[in-house]
Amino acid sequence: MSSRHYIFVQPADSGSDIVADLSAACGEELRRVGAEHVDYVATIGGTTRAELNLSHPFEEDQGIPFERFRAVMEVRDVDRDADRQLAVARRIVRYLADTRRYWVVLVYELQSYIESAAPGATGSQLWPPAKGA
Repeated sequence: MSSRHYIFVQPADSGSDIVADLSAACGEELRRVGAEHVDYVATIGGTTRAELNLSHPFEEDQGIPFERFRAVMEVRDVDRDADRQLAVARRIVRYLADTRRYWVVLVYELQSYIESAAPGATGSQLWPPAKGA
């Protein structure tokens, strides 16, 4: 079984289009699919699969409040090339960070924090605010 990187995404405002922005970040259009637990999918470079779910069941773990993020993108390399998979995941995160419209966190196997970004990128604003805050 291959390992996975997960990118959790929360828009800073309701005007952001997660699907369009993630398609641009992937460099491939995310296609709507009817599979269980997968809303959209893209194949990047013929070897990396990105699956977007616009909702998820994950809750806080390892100090990361996953429940505060609206969407999650699972990234895995079908040839099990861990370096390429991480490079693609980081490229997606950095693209979203550059838009300054999203809170984003990248983790490995839901266990290891890798990096994050926030609109305005202040150190005290690493995670999206609690709902209703």
